[in-house]
Amino acid sequence: FVGLTIVFNDSLAGWQLDLTQNRLYTISPGTDRILKSIKEPIDLYFFYSAQAAESFPQIQPYGQRVRDFLKELQQRSDGMIRLHIIDPEPYSVEEDRAAELGVTGTALNEAGTKFYFGLAGTNSTNGQQAIPFFDPSKQRFLEYDVSRLIYQLAHPQKPVVAWLSTLPMTGGFDPRSGQMRQPWVVYRQAEQLFDVQTLQPNATAIAPDVRVLVLVDPKNLSPATQFAIDQYALRGGH
Repeated sequence: FVGLTIVFNDSLAGWQLDLTQNRLYTISPGTDRILKSIKEPIDLYFFYSAQAAESFPQIQPYGQRVRDFLKELQQRSDGMIRLHIIDPEPYSVEEDRAAELGVTGTALNEAGTKFYFGLAGTNSTNGQQAIPFFDPSKQRFLEYDVSRLIYQLAHPQKPVVAWLSTLPMTGGFDPRSGQMRQPWVVYRQAEQLFDVQTLQPNATAIAPDVRVLVLVDPKNLSPATQFAIDQYALRGGH
């Protein structure tokens, strides 16, 4: 039994079986593609006040999940992700580093002791991104938030996306209600990752640097606009 335990501990290291209802611990194919697209090393700094977390039993499991998830990403990245797990002490260099990278601490007492639970990342061109604090109420967005951070570090130059919609997705003034209209959520999220250029329904050309053309409910487009879309597709546009 002891011999088999030693063998299994070595041969099955890193194996996982995800039995959670929403497969919380399964990395999606999209995240794998992001990891494979990393061309230069990225440093991730996970600031987590492990000792202080012992006073918050509702946070500890999430803290362990974030740690395990980051380690899994590091393992799958073929050395392109360097993970640093830091437990910042009060008034220390590590605490100053967390603030410098955009990770914020939550005050625990009047003495100013702070609880840190955030992630920061840097790339080879001095670019940096941060998740200031992991909100336990948003655990289901963990993979999306971390993957987006890695993607932004791996691709600092945002791809250009042309967006043509006959629906009011971009927000603006609504003459019927007399109030400002908020952009649609999908449009706001696209703006976070891409250089979104809005096209009017009467557009006559699509710029050559456009990587992807998004068409939403494209009704009553002029012949010139249809021709521009046709030419974009013929030259290999997506």
